[in-house]
Amino acid sequence: MDPLEAVEALARRARAERAPQTDVRIAAVVSAGRREQRLMPLAWSAGLSAIAACIVLALALHSNKSTSTDPIAPLFQAAEVQLP
Repeated sequence: MDPLEAVEALARRARAERAPQTDVRIAAVVSAGRREQRLMPLAWSAGLSAIAACIVLALALHSNKSTSTDPIAPLFQAAEVQLP
């Protein structure tokens, strides 16, 4: 038998077979409830990360306003002090 014919015969048998009728509504509702509980730690982590990013952004903007026109100037000044 040709391999292509074997695949075609298998496909014909698969099309002729009836799929079992099952009710998955209850399992889907239970699974959705569990998924919400699993996402809560991720939501807390994302929220805390967003708060930390806002704090860092506020500090960076404040520091940028208080320095001279070049925000990297203090780093160069520190390097000049350390070099002989």
